[in-house]
Amino acid sequence: MRVSWESFTAHTAPAPILRAMKRRRRRAGRRKTQRTRPRKSYPGMDSILHVSVRVKRRRRRVR
Repeated sequence: MRVSWESFTAHTAPAPILRAMKRRRRRAGRRKTQRTRPRKSYPGMDSILHVSVRVKRRRRRVR
């Protein structure tokens, strides 16, 4: 029976470490897009981006 390392630690590690692992995983996914994609400002784009950022911040504060 093959078990991935993450699922194994999820069952053995205490809750705080588990939460930290999840946070780290989430951060790693976002890092690449910022590096590779050049920032372009389209006429209608900045407002949409700004709204999504604001929503994300609010969600982060709630959790």
